[in-house]
Amino acid sequence: MNALDTMKVPDPAMFDDYDTGGWVPPPQAKHLNGTGKAESITYTLTVPSADSITFRPDKNGFLMAVIDGIEIDCGNGRAYSTGKTYLSSAPFPKKDKSGAVIGTRNASSLGNFLRANGMQARPGTAHEYETYTLATAGQQIQATIEWEAYDSDRGVTVADRWEQFPDDTVNPGQKQPFIETDGEKRLWARAVVRRFVDRVS
Repeated sequence: MNALDTMKVPDPAMFDDYDTGGWVPPPQAKHLNGTGKAESITYTLTVPSADSITFRPDKNGFLMAVIDGIEIDCGNGRAYSTGKTYLSSAPFPKKDKSGAVIGTRNASSLGNFLRANGMQARPGTAHEYETYTLATAGQQIQATIEWEAYDSDRGVTVADRWEQFPDDTVNPGQKQPFIETDGEKRLWARAVVRRFVDRVS
């Protein structure tokens, strides 16, 4: 039996009334403009190859794609490669105003990724998800990113957004790209994908 045969996927009807969450891009990755105010930036991302994509079940048994090293175009010929990006096919939880889970949304992180690639597919099996996801290799998509600092020794995320990094005293208006812990270790900022820009109307 193929390992994919054991993984769950949502009902393909989810894609008939897909819930993008009313999000207007881009709200996350920020820099300081000339007035000192934080602005959002959308980046162009590329999955380098099909070999960089693997599949495994998430904690609830739903198929999850793991992409190792999404390339971010930083402009001026500069590029940055992320660590692993985890995209589950499990529907997002729907929450009320108090934060209590009251159901699920017609959307998932893997569904968002496919739609960012302009795919209007309605995958209904793990094998179909695999086929569509592998087909994204080499395609350019738009997304916003955020910066985080992770302490692997303690297994904790010390900062999960740009604002939590210290100001750069040498370069006013910029952020320092690392966080020092007890003056002994530097936790360097790493880019993580926050939002994919939907290309399906």
